[in-house]
Amino acid sequence: MPNEFRFLVFSESEAANALAAFAPKAGKKLPIGSVKGVEVKIDKEPPTAALVIAPDEGGTQNFDFSAGEVTAALIGWCINHKVPLPRDGEKMLEALQGCLALRIGVHPNKPKDEKSG
Repeated sequence: MPNEFRFLVFSESEAANALAAFAPKAGKKLPIGSVKGVEVKIDKEPPTAALVIAPDEGGTQNFDFSAGEVTAALIGWCINHKVPLPRDGEKMLEALQGCLALRIGVHPNKPKDEKSG
């Protein structure tokens, strides 16, 4: 049986909302203000990201998230928005055309003890 791959590509707004919602779980205290966007950092694989916040008192602040934190944030966004994800699917973070994406692989021929997800 062939392997299946699916990509979920997140808009900047979706990614920013996912990171902002995940920030408390990652121990990041965001200031009161508005979310300005996400900077995708592709200098290493897998990519990382920074959430850009404009605090009410002025200026901007960047909050860095590791690849694992970004992946967890995007999976959380999917769960909260009822986007189905295969439980046993291998979930990998990628950057596609400047956007954050989850690549989900389903490997039906892989032994169960080698599956990650």
